Amino acid sequence: MILYTTDDSQREADWVPKNISGDKMTAIIRGLKPSTTYYLKIQAKNSKGYGPVSNKVTVTTPPGPSGTDGNLFSKGEFT
Repeated sequence: MILYTTDDSQREADWVPKNISGDKMTAIIRGLKPSTTYYLKIQAKNSKGYGPVSNKVTVTTPPGPSGTDGNLFSKGEFT
């Protein structure tokens, strides 16, 4: 699961969850706003339940044409 927000002072329970099924190392989050800072965390789940939540990662979407949504491609390691 990927959790994300634009306001990292929010409670973690209020972050937007995006479920990712399967054993993936990459994910695309659609509908993000251009030139916006997002805070992300990930959390794995297996047959025994959820693991710990990762440390926060900060990313800023690139500028986009006026009136369009940005897309964020996220790949890498979270600790």
